[in-house]
Amino acid sequence: MQDCFKRNIDYLRVSLTSNCNLRCQYCMPEQKIKQTEEMLSQKNLIHLVELISSTGIKKIRLTGGEPLLYPNIEDLIIRFKAIQGIEKIVLTTNGILLSNKVDVLKKAGISGINLSLDCIDKDLFREITRGGDIDKVLLGIKLAQKENIPLKINSVIMQGINEKEIIPLIEFANCNKIDLRFIELMPMNVAKNFKAVKEDDLKAIISKKYGALKQIDVFEGPAHYYQVENLSIKIGFISALSHKFCANCNRLRLTSTGMLKPCLHYNSGVNLNDLLKKNVTDEEILAIIKDTIYHKPKNHHLENEAFSQKEDKSMSLIGG
Repeated sequence: MQDCFKRNIDYLRVSLTSNCNLRCQYCMPEQKIKQTEEMLSQKNLIHLVELISSTGIKKIRLTGGEPLLYPNIEDLIIRFKAIQGIEKIVLTTNGILLSNKVDVLKKAGISGINLSLDCIDKDLFREITRGGDIDKVLLGIKLAQKENIPLKINSVIMQGINEKEIIPLIEFANCNKIDLRFIELMPMNVAKNFKAVKEDDLKAIISKKYGALKQIDVFEGPAHYYQVENLSIKIGFISALSHKFCANCNRLRLTSTGMLKPCLHYNSGVNLNDLLKKNVTDEEILAIIKDTIYHKPKNHHLENEAFSQKEDKSMSLIGG
């Protein structure tokens, strides 16, 4: 389905839980976040995804929090893959639990996995994540590759925190033949306490070490990719601030509490779980979903601190 700006909205991010087994400094406060809203039951989650997907969704990404904490996640993958029109079911994870889930994810038919990994140094990883064990992540990567599950690495680089990890991350990704994407930190919630290393600065560091970057045509939502002269992998960038991609945004978000959000940065949306509890008919809910898609905002306002409709919840609560 197209929105009012003629963008084809065919990608749904589904947050399965607001819980996470890490407390990354730029994502969550050190104390556990209390989820005050009612979580979707699995039955309602499946039902809502089926309704939303009927508008023309082709790709579903499972997120959180940490989605691998969700009980029997493989059953959801199987159910979602059976929805008419769905071509890909992918997953974003911090990787801590991946080694224990590789087999069931493979059997369920997962199309690909994105690993959030901001450094290779073991001590720095523990510091950024407030206690995470990188060896568990590395084991998960090894086992997933053994099962030929397509992988990507997502890295957030912050000034004064992990700038020295840019080259080690590239070396690790290149050695393991995993494409690497650098995601520009968005100033939301606790992330406001950190400063992102911008795309152009990253490119300068990469080109100085590895040679020229040549942009290539790979359409994957907001990411744009480069082939680097002396690397065998692709390097991608998702830069919401320095290279605003709203004109090509094709995504919706369904939170773990049933809120359908057409834009990450807006605090608006529609609570579909509330509609289900009020016994609103599927036809009426579908009409509301279509209206929400059609009126998807033109662009975010992350650079405008005075913007009155900004979302300021933790990313774990909105399925970042």
